[in-house]
Amino acid sequence: MEIYKYEGKSIEEISATASQQLKVSPDDLIVRVTDNKSGLFKNKRIEAEVILVPDLISLLKQQIMVIGELMGVDINLEIKKRGDCFNLVIHSNHNPVLIGRGGNTIQAFQRIMKQFIVNKMGVYINIIVDVGQYKERKIKRLEAMAERMAREVRKTKQEVKLGAMNSYERRIIHSLLAEDQFVYTASVGEEPNRYIIIKPKEE
Repeated sequence: MEIYKYEGKSIEEISATASQQLKVSPDDLIVRVTDNKSGLFKNKRIEAEVILVPDLISLLKQQIMVIGELMGVDINLEIKKRGDCFNLVIHSNHNPVLIGRGGNTIQAFQRIMKQFIVNKMGVYINIIVDVGQYKERKIKRLEAMAERMAREVRKTKQEVKLGAMNSYERRIIHSLLAEDQFVYTASVGEEPNRYIIIKPKEE
């Protein structure tokens, strides 16, 4: 994967120059600042490395395929970039193997891919790995359960304790009920048994 080096007064200037020279949209660029040059008698200058998003996607696909081969599993991979996040959806005939108990293998995939990019490029990229829409279905189940429990708290004015969840699952519920006018959420306990309580707001 080729890394391009640029220098300019700002990230925006570097992005515009790289976009013009490489003939791609600014959205197809990842810009990583490597050095800030500033002094009393000269204007500030920034040095940066620029990576093309299609090149990064190709690298991610290659690495996932290598892991699949090591596991003895044939993999089809779909990658979509949404904002600053890369969503990797894996499809195979052995989804339960790739998902693991409670999604543990998916989480391992995700950590490996993030660390791989850090080691390869020296930059953190937000990567979400899913297998056959496992996470998507799980999110819908969690949201439905949280809404049901929230309705109970609104009706009874009594707090409800949910089961132990990992940080990813807790974030889903916190985000879902963050703007609720009648209830609020709090995380309680220590990992790996940390859980959420849904409480009524005081009138």
